[in-house]
Amino acid sequence: MKNKHVIEAISYYSQLDKPGYAILLTGEWGAGKTHLIKNNLKSYNYIYVSLFGLSSLDDIYASVYNAMHPRKGKLKNLTNNLKDVEVGFSGFTMGLGGMTNGLANSIMRENVENNKLIIFDDLERSCIKPDQILGAINKYVEHHECKVIAIAHDDKFGSKLTKTKEKIIGLTLKVIPDIPNSFKIFTDDFRFETLKSLFHDTFINIFIASECKSLRVLKHSIEDCVRLLDGLGEAVKNNAGATEEILSVFLALNIEVRTGTITENDLRNRSTQINNYTLLTIRMNNRTSVDDITPPTIHTISKKYKPVVIESNILSDDDLVNTLINGYFDFDSINKSALKSNYFLDKKERPSWNILYNFDTLDDITIEETVEKFDEEFESRHYTAIGEILHVFHFKFLMSSISASSLSFNEVESECKKYIDDLVDSDQLPNLKEDNFFSAPFNDSFGSLGFWLMDSYKENIIELRSYILSQQENMLKKDYPVISHDLLGLLENNPTCFCNLISYEYNKKGEYLEIDVLSSINPKKFVATWLKAPRASWNSIKDALEYRYGSGRLYTALAGEKIWFQTVVNELKEKLDSSHGFERYRIERILPLTIMYELENNA
Repeated sequence: MKNKHVIEAISYYSQLDKPGYAILLTGEWGAGKTHLIKNNLKSYNYIYVSLFGLSSLDDIYASVYNAMHPRKGKLKNLTNNLKDVEVGFSGFTMGLGGMTNGLANSIMRENVENNKLIIFDDLERSCIKPDQILGAINKYVEHHECKVIAIAHDDKFGSKLTKTKEKIIGLTLKVIPDIPNSFKIFTDDFRFETLKSLFHDTFINIFIASECKSLRVLKHSIEDCVRLLDGLGEAVKNNAGATEEILSVFLALNIEVRTGTITENDLRNRSTQINNYTLLTIRMNNRTSVDDITPPTIHTISKKYKPVVIESNILSDDDLVNTLINGYFDFDSINKSALKSNYFLDKKERPSWNILYNFDTLDDITIEETVEKFDEEFESRHYTAIGEILHVFHFKFLMSSISASSLSFNEVESECKKYIDDLVDSDQLPNLKEDNFFSAPFNDSFGSLGFWLMDSYKENIIELRSYILSQQENMLKKDYPVISHDLLGLLENNPTCFCNLISYEYNKKGEYLEIDVLSSINPKKFVATWLKAPRASWNSIKDALEYRYGSGRLYTALAGEKIWFQTVVNELKEKLDSSHGFERYRIERILPLTIMYELENNA
């Protein structure tokens, strides 16, 4: 037991009659100082007083008095409103009423029993000056001959109090977190049995590797791991390797989040950040230049927890962000991610690019076979999902970069564009509606794996992403006549659905919000259909158009609809000129004035 000497010293001190000094108990935040006291002293042998939030010496004396005389003293207000205070002594109670603050304070300061230890906790979290706190401790030790233990970070008192402290504090003891023993105590319940049977030794090794000294973090981490383990499906739990990897990655990152070392940005694209830095350092010939490069935080953490594979995709980035940052456990997503891992996939079922991702651990024969399969899949245009296509393209460039391919970067780019063109010609490239990968919030990864991007071919990738997006747009435009016909039908018969599709549905982007499909609708027919719609929906349609073209979209994603929109406005104005009375007024009220004024100002 790491703190055996501390326990023995406190036990010896508690048996002294009039020691004439106090003990200072120090240690890291959450190291278990209070826990050690409460678990090794009988509650009837001490009184406990937290100084957290106290602001004056009178607060300290009143707190000690209340702890010593819980049945005699009823303090509604420690120092400010003493007319409502009752204090008791010598076996009876009396109301203070008009007694002075000085008399009340004198009673609380002097009516002290010294047959119990006084435990002062949270010294550094008090608003009272350290030298005043030490003065109060000194009063209890020397004047009342009490035994006092003060719990705090010793350095929080400041070096200026060193001499004063030495006159009062006769012994300083430092509590060192005992992780194995604390784990045993915290998991002494049947609900922790599964965690202990599957993960006991690994848990302790990971927590020790973290160098975290907080038993609070330890306890929270245990609870979090139990919650995660309880939500894993039977298929995952029955695979010991998968379960240990899930819990290992989760625990290591959980500790780092709880200690404030990493943020959401560090959790996202872990493998990309780590691999990019590793490849960059390999290519740096000048050692000084390497030392000048600051490694990503996640890379530093990955070194700390070896052999835990921090970049493992067995838990997706989204699942880690949800659990560790947002406090939400989406077990459907967590289990699906785990079942996609190597533990559950036959090598024959895994995409070649996915196998290549782990080239560090593959033997030469496997790499050779995988590269051969990879080339065959590329030539046969096997992949059609945008995320998989991008993984394949990145590996083509990586292979060129490391001389695993004879092609130059420009030649690889041409080959990749030809790949896209062939998918277009065979009508296999998904349009923006069918695969909106580029509009997703995090489109620099796919399948829980970041794209293998290096600075040397970054510009080529940017060009290819733009080319793919452009071709997806062209594929969608082939369907514009059909889509526009459907939208006109909705405009007349279901205006709410029309508005949701072209604008927003609550906070969710509409399917066609950033697609210039309205430009394929005849403006005159659009206005006529608008005015055929239920009049109760006219204003909603106007609002939808203003939302659609707001935020500068009429000059960016929807620039192709600028002329169309102006023509629609002119059609509305013609209808306005040929109308009168309420009909004219109704049309006047649905003019999208916000966008009209914006066009005029930018003309």
